[in-house]
Amino acid sequence: MKKVYFVVNIKIDSTLKDKLELFLAENISWGWEEEKNLIKIYFDSLDEAEDFSKKIKKKFKGAQIEIIKYFDPDWSKEWKKYFKPIEVGKFKIIPSWDKGKISLHPGQIPIYIHPEMAFGTGHHPTTKLCLISLLKIHKKGLVKTKDTFLDVGTGSGILTIAATLLGLKGVALDIDKVVMKNFKKNVELNGLDFPYFFIGTTNSLKKEKRFTLIMANILLDPILDLKNDFVSLLNRDGIIIISGILNEQENRVIDLYKSHFSVVEILQEGEWSSIIFKRK
Repeated sequence: MKKVYFVVNIKIDSTLKDKLELFLAENISWGWEEEKNLIKIYFDSLDEAEDFSKKIKKKFKGAQIEIIKYFDPDWSKEWKKYFKPIEVGKFKIIPSWDKGKISLHPGQIPIYIHPEMAFGTGHHPTTKLCLISLLKIHKKGLVKTKDTFLDVGTGSGILTIAATLLGLKGVALDIDKVVMKNFKKNVELNGLDFPYFFIGTTNSLKKEKRFTLIMANILLDPILDLKNDFVSLLNRDGIIIISGILNEQENRVIDLYKSHFSVVEILQEGEWSSIIFKRK
């Protein structure tokens, strides 16, 4: 018997799309589809779809929303429509079904990702900016082989995998239990042995544990809330990569962090920003 899904279709003005994506990243752990200004979210029940539609209508007054009954999409086929190999610096992000089929340029580093219910295929600007930031600090020697890292809000594990492929060793952390299975699958796809994965907050970590690098591709509020935790978890002269914020939110982060961190570089793509900080 075919499974029934309920699809919430959201049409929204392009000027509000980035803010909607931020809201979705905070509330939808399994991802969504995008077609220009149309966003599609799949739910298992009509009640869930209706409840979420009410939240969108309340927060985004001009959004046009409809709920459609949809029968058993083949997720592997659906993902193949939207997830194509992309290059981010010297990383080439390749979907699992194309492993062994895609040619690489000399010096390219492949990252294999199987998309499931976790954020991070490399296509979103915030993930791209994190990967580019990681490559920049590695090239500058600000992080080196065998340095330690913490990946806060790891999702699919793409940043953890990238850092590990560059020779770093570290810990992946996420508050969502749903991502664990996908994280482990992606780690295995890349031939890595990486047992350090925690479900929980930074409080799950030992207080004496310190890292050379912290990567936090999350949202503005937790970025602001976790500042003191990041100070205590990062080595002196350590690096933190912040992403998941809009251009207009940069100054709020910098103003709060400047007492303990100096700005190394700010990267932008469209409305999104990534800030590289160095611990004072």
